[in-house]
Amino acid sequence: MFFCCLYPKLHNKVVSEGVYEEVSSERGEEPSGEEKCEVKLKVEDTRQRDVNRGIARIDQETMQKLGLPWGDVIEIVGERMTAAIAWPAYSEDQGRGIIRIDGITRKNADIAINEDVLVRPGKAKDAVNVVLAPVDMRLIVDADFRKFVKNRIVERVFVEGDTVHVMMLGQVVPFTVTKTNPEGVVKVTDATKLEILEEPLEVTLVRRETEGERKKLGRFVWLKAMERKCAADYVKFCIPEWNIETDKEGDALAKAESLVKDKKAPITIFIDLWERRGKIASIQWAKVKPDGVIEYVYPDDSLKICPFCGGPVTPYYGRYYCYRCSRYVS
Repeated sequence: MFFCCLYPKLHNKVVSEGVYEEVSSERGEEPSGEEKCEVKLKVEDTRQRDVNRGIARIDQETMQKLGLPWGDVIEIVGERMTAAIAWPAYSEDQGRGIIRIDGITRKNADIAINEDVLVRPGKAKDAVNVVLAPVDMRLIVDADFRKFVKNRIVERVFVEGDTVHVMMLGQVVPFTVTKTNPEGVVKVTDATKLEILEEPLEVTLVRRETEGERKKLGRFVWLKAMERKCAADYVKFCIPEWNIETDKEGDALAKAESLVKDKKAPITIFIDLWERRGKIASIQWAKVKPDGVIEYVYPDDSLKICPFCGGPVTPYYGRYYCYRCSRYVS
């Protein structure tokens, strides 16, 4: 879907099925002097070659609607706004009305695969200062380290609050963009002064809810929020001890209810969050008791973050386990 904002008492050209026509508005505000356009696109995963590059693949038709050349900055608006560099879509994606972005960009925009997102022209200012904070780890920062990180993110565009991944010694180290000067969309240049904090800021993947907020939120809205925060592509309901896995909660509940009759002990249903490369988290979802009562036990509190890859970790026999790294985390 393609939108254009019409400014009062100003004749603007509006695209409708490829035809330009003059339109006027009678509202009493002052004109802004320029046309703002938005295009609604469906989000799909990017290919491995484009991961962690800060780019978005968009087709030629969409770029013409936005009036942008390749390599320009676009704003991606989901639950929050982030920015990326527009690159040409693959030939098989032309005319499909999709945007391909990686998991970290989806997380920054707070959206998930197959959701609709608004895309509009952006303008990045050269960053004077950028402050990064590590996620759930402590660093020793010196001039060489700052230079290394800066070389990895130069020419990238960010918005305050974004997460950025930097590859170091074969490991992905996540940072949070805690402050930018100026505000808004900025581009890191050779002249940008980069500051890196040694201590992490408090990062929560799921905000704490009061009991009233939780009831209002609803468990499936909570699950959707979790899917977005973890940049997951999809979820599955499973009963690990019985090797049961399904896409539908109703099927998982029915299987648990049949099992609990014989076992005479509660059956725990988990939700597994998956991305294209594999499982990234497993979280308790509900318990089916022998008397048939269903108790939902999904957590309100924050999840711990893996210091190696920045993904969510799962409590496992008194420790934390990262499915992305396939390792235990203290």
